Amino acid sequence: MDIYPMPFFNKLLVSDIEKSEKWYQQTLGFTSLFKFRNDQQQVLMNHLRLNKYQDIMLIKGDNFTVGNSLYLNLLVDNIETLAKQISPNIIINELREQPWNALEMTIQDPDGYLITLTQPHLAQKEFDKLIAKTKKHY
Repeated sequence: MDIYPMPFFNKLLVSDIEKSEKWYQQTLGFTSLFKFRNDQQQVLMNHLRLNKYQDIMLIKGDNFTVGNSLYLNLLVDNIETLAKQISPNIIINELREQPWNALEMTIQDPDGYLITLTQPHLAQKEFDKLIAKTKKHY
């Protein structure tokens, strides 16, 4: 396990921390790095990671509201495989090509958080060419 200062990460209040941990592990492949427990050994915080700098903290909460104006964006390298495996019940936006060089789909976690899965459509070399060409016109 690589430990490093995280320049940015998300804390998510969740109603059932064990259910959320299982969902993030089974649906997206996250791994639990550390669980902070109280003196009764109840998990209050669970640090999950998918890849380097793709960390979230699940925080046990009882009274919170999830809005629809914030999306977590997660870079993946197997979006078509994930799209086939993810339950249609949690898909908010189907997999589709976006004009900003990405294949994307949006799903919803058990507490209602919106997560957009993103995979670059073009290889980096081709994307660099596209950007260079576009810069000439704008």
